[in-house]
Amino acid sequence: MNYWERRAIENREMTDLIESNSMVRLNLLLKKALKEISEEIDEFNLAYADEFLTVKEKQELMRQLKKAASYEQRDKILQQLYTEKAKLYKLNRLEGLQISLQIRLSELTSSSEKEIATTLSKVGASAYKFASETFTKRYAIDLSSISKATIKTLADQTWVGKTNWSARIWKDRNKLGKVLDKTLTSGIAKGLPLDVMARDIRDRFQTNTYNAMRLVRTETTHVHEQAIFRIYKETNTKYFKFAATIDSSTSKICREHNNKTYRVEDAKVGVNVPPMHPNCRSTTYPVANTKYLYEKYGLTKD
Repeated sequence: MNYWERRAIENREMTDLIESNSMVRLNLLLKKALKEISEEIDEFNLAYADEFLTVKEKQELMRQLKKAASYEQRDKILQQLYTEKAKLYKLNRLEGLQISLQIRLSELTSSSEKEIATTLSKVGASAYKFASETFTKRYAIDLSSISKATIKTLADQTWVGKTNWSARIWKDRNKLGKVLDKTLTSGIAKGLPLDVMARDIRDRFQTNTYNAMRLVRTETTHVHEQAIFRIYKETNTKYFKFAATIDSSTSKICREHNNKTYRVEDAKVGVNVPPMHPNCRSTTYPVANTKYLYEKYGLTKD
C-alpha cells in the first residue's frame, strides 16, 4: 500500500466516524418521535373517535398547526391541513390525532434534515482538509482552504435524478404522512385494535429509518469525494485511482473498479467515482502530478 492509498483510507475512516456519530443521533431522533407517536395512539380512545374537540382544545391544536406550518413552508401536508382545518367550526378527536401526528412527523423531518446538513458540512470540511494535508506532508506545500459556502454547494448538489437529498427526505415525509393517515382511518373503519395500527405505523417508520441511514451514508460518500476532487483540481492532478473498502460487504461493482486508474477529466459519479451505489464506502486517491508540482513549487520529483 503506497502513501496515497494509505492516506486515502485514513481520510475515509475519518468520514466513517463522522457518519457513524450522525447515524447514532439520527436514530435517537427517530426513536424519540416513534415513541411519542406510539404513546399518542395508545392513549387514543376509539370509542370517542367521532366526538368533537372542545373549543379550547381545537384552538390549541390550530395554534400548534399554524406554528408548525409557518416554520416549515416545504411541508405540503401541514400547509394543506391548516388551509382546510382552520376553516372548520369543529374537529373530531380522530382528526385531532391525525393533525398531532403530522406535526410530530414534520418536526422529525426538520430535525433530521438539520442533522444531515451538519454532517455533510463536517464531512466536506474534514475530507478537504485531510486531502490537503496529504499533499502538504508529502511536498511541504500550502494549498488554499475551502469555504463553508463551497462545502454547502457540494452538499446540496443534485447528482442523481432531479432532486437533491433535502428534497428527497421531504418527499419521503409526505409519503409517510399519507400512509400514516390511511393506516389510522382504514384501521378504525375496519375496527382494528389500536395496537395493531400502532405496530403497522412502527413498521413503516423502520423502513423510513433505513432509508434515512442509507441516504446519510450515500451522501457523505458523495460529499467526501467531491471535496477531494477540489484538491485534484488545485494540484492539477490528471489521474486518480479507485479504492474500494474490501470486506464481505463490498459490492461487485466496487470490487471491479478497485485499484483501477482513471483520468480526472473523465470522472463521473456512479461510473468511476463513488458513490457507485447506495451505502457505497469506496473512495479515490490521486496519482500525483509531480511535474506540475515541481514547476509550480520548485520541488524535486518523487
